[in-house]
Amino acid sequence: MIAKAKMGLLPPHQQLYIFREMAAYQGTSHFPDNGDVLLQELRECLLKTPQISDYQAEQHHLFKMGLNLLFYFSKDYGTILEIAFSPDSNFFTCCISIDLDLTPSQFQFRISEMQQTLLNWIQQQNISFDINSMPPYSPELQKQTYSSLDEVLRYLFSLLRSPELLH
Repeated sequence: MIAKAKMGLLPPHQQLYIFREMAAYQGTSHFPDNGDVLLQELRECLLKTPQISDYQAEQHHLFKMGLNLLFYFSKDYGTILEIAFSPDSNFFTCCISIDLDLTPSQFQFRISEMQQTLLNWIQQQNISFDINSMPPYSPELQKQTYSSLDEVLRYLFSLLRSPELLH
């Protein structure tokens, strides 16, 4: 990871993961003998070299798989909502997860924030989508790929309206 940081390719979510993992192992037999030195070197690298954003890292990751990132929302370590499109295969896909370490009020706030950010994006993109005509969640809505953006949005909003399904 230090090599990635030296090149500016260590996005914030990976930095957080590394520091969380190292903190969890510190003082145990799993912590490397030179762990403190490695952490200090990583910190110095991160201070000296600007790193890519989580958005840029995800965009690059999806591009390598032939997907274009259309929408991206990320907060804290485990919360993400994204929509991608495959121009070669003409399908949409999405991902949604929420950090399970959030308190109930933080969880509810994050759900509201995701909904509002997605609604803002829909409006900015001039996408015709009626959130008021949303059916309740049903397992049939969940797929790996979708033939239209409308299908993706129906699935995501059905989950966001039934956030207990995300636990």
